[in-house]
Amino acid sequence: MNEQVFTDNFHHYYVGIVLVVISLSYKNIMTFAIGTGLIIDEFMLPIHLLGFWDKGYWEPVALFPVIIITIIFYISFEKIVNLLKLNNNG
Repeated sequence: MNEQVFTDNFHHYYVGIVLVVISLSYKNIMTFAIGTGLIIDEFMLPIHLLGFWDKGYWEPVALFPVIIITIIFYISFEKIVNLLKLNNNG
């Protein structure tokens, strides 16, 4: 059973795609993109470990919420950074 946990590659593909989009869009936020991906990847690991016997956890479609949460988190963080820059410049 543990072999299935260690061979799961789907979440790495989807998180990787999101990181590539972020790093290509904003080159100065590349470190943030990589850090966010690592945090989300480790955050999702317990969920996968709890449901490793359920095939639904290993389907690519089941990981779309991870992509959506990553994008929402990124947009929110970007707005906060922009507000802080405006307050420091003003």
